[in-house]
Amino acid sequence: KGNLKKVLAVSLSATLALSASAFAGAPALQADAAAKFVGLNTTFKTLRTGQKDYKLRLVNNTAGSVLGYKYFNFDKLNGKDGIKLCLDMIPGETGGTVSVYTSAPWKGNPEPEGTLRLGANMPAEKTTVTIPLENIGRLSGKHPLYLTFDSPVPSESLCTILYLQFKD
Repeated sequence: KGNLKKVLAVSLSATLALSASAFAGAPALQADAAAKFVGLNTTFKTLRTGQKDYKLRLVNNTAGSVLGYKYFNFDKLNGKDGIKLCLDMIPGETGGTVSVYTSAPWKGNPEPEGTLRLGANMPAEKTTVTIPLENIGRLSGKHPLYLTFDSPVPSESLCTILYLQFKD
């Protein structure tokens, strides 16, 4: 069981890196493969709701990085308004923006579902930020989720992502 978790964690890291490298000109996404394991508890490879012992840290989220999650089922939104994406993160030293997409951001110039602006020199401690997703209630079926990162300092990480969750 322990080895299976390690294999799944490495597979998830590789999948995330490959989906990010498909973005032409973007630096490869680096997931912290040194973490012992991450519990994968659903068919969508997400952590169980409320799980406290998550170990996955998505690091080196620099300008041009694309983080992709496949797939989320949006059927239960039923046109709801006010959906938010909550991220547990550790901010980096540089400011910038994190944009949320439900289709490939490098295809057809889609509009982001929501954008978060991070200030420079935020305390480097775990915090939860909220990104309002104004029109995401219109979606149904399975869609990917992409986070893109932009910053005036291309070589510095904007943040370390610890956990994400949709809330209404």
